[in-house]
Amino acid sequence: MYCSKCGKEMSGQQKFCNHCGLPAGAVPVVNVVPSEMPKKKTKWGCIIGIGLFFVFFVMPAIVSTSQVAQKNGNDSYNKSEEQKVQVESTRVAVPDNPKFSGDCGIQASAHMSSDIINHPCLSVSLRNTSMKDIAAIKFHAIPYDVYGEEIDNFIFSQKSLYTDDMIPAGKSKTITFGPFILQNIKKVKLYVYSVYYEDGTEWGDKDASESEIIKRGKTIEATFEK
Repeated sequence: MYCSKCGKEMSGQQKFCNHCGLPAGAVPVVNVVPSEMPKKKTKWGCIIGIGLFFVFFVMPAIVSTSQVAQKNGNDSYNKSEEQKVQVESTRVAVPDNPKFSGDCGIQASAHMSSDIINHPCLSVSLRNTSMKDIAAIKFHAIPYDVYGEEIDNFIFSQKSLYTDDMIPAGKSKTITFGPFILQNIKKVKLYVYSVYYEDGTEWGDKDASESEIIKRGKTIEATFEK
């Protein structure tokens, strides 16, 4: 028989092993060393995990949002450009008033002076440069004061000036308007908006609105002579 602990031979009458002292037939106690506990995750593991989460989830979301915003911005820009082109096309498509096309048939100059009671008067020198006799001319007058500001209380009857003095083809004539009621008039801007010929034709439009007259009429400026 052998010792179950040290493996030495024992006689059947021995109660203890002479080498290790283990009782005969006893099973030796084996000290069990507990297995090593799993190590805790380090802070680097947390950092790596956060980094992976950012790369695979956060970054794609940011890129997707940026792409959507960029697309919306591009769509808005393209839409704005399309609208701009449409507006420009509309502007180009609007033709000028054919009644104001071509030469009006007159050359004109003007100056201002005062009468004996210091009321301003307006003299307009006209030359017929056409091949037809002029029967009538219409002017629209806008007065200004010494500061160059438009005078608002200028009565309408004196804003619309008119002459029906005949001006033969190639001839000149001076027409005088006034005196004007307001004494603070220092400059008048005239717009020729209708030249009516003896043959019944007309340059311009005798029924034109004020805005169209200012936009399309022939401009003449008159100031006081020094």
